[in-house]
Amino acid sequence: MGDALRGSPDYQFTAGGQWIAHPCDIIDSDIDATRPEHFLTAGTEGFDYLPEQYFMHGPPENEVLATTIFSGEHAPETA
Repeated sequence: MGDALRGSPDYQFTAGGQWIAHPCDIIDSDIDATRPEHFLTAGTEGFDYLPEQYFMHGPPENEVLATTIFSGEHAPETA
């Protein structure tokens, strides 16, 4: 979960992340399970998905369970 309420650090800690940008609309993405043994991703391998991409800041203790590669095609400043 994340939000953009920059003026409320207490809320940011509660939400667990901070929204940064929405660089494009809905685009094809390849999702890769980085922790297929985790109970939330058990039995999951890679799959195609059509999500909205969001850039988020999050605490380093967040456990990443799945990833996608953002090419920068829709936001060249991020490449």
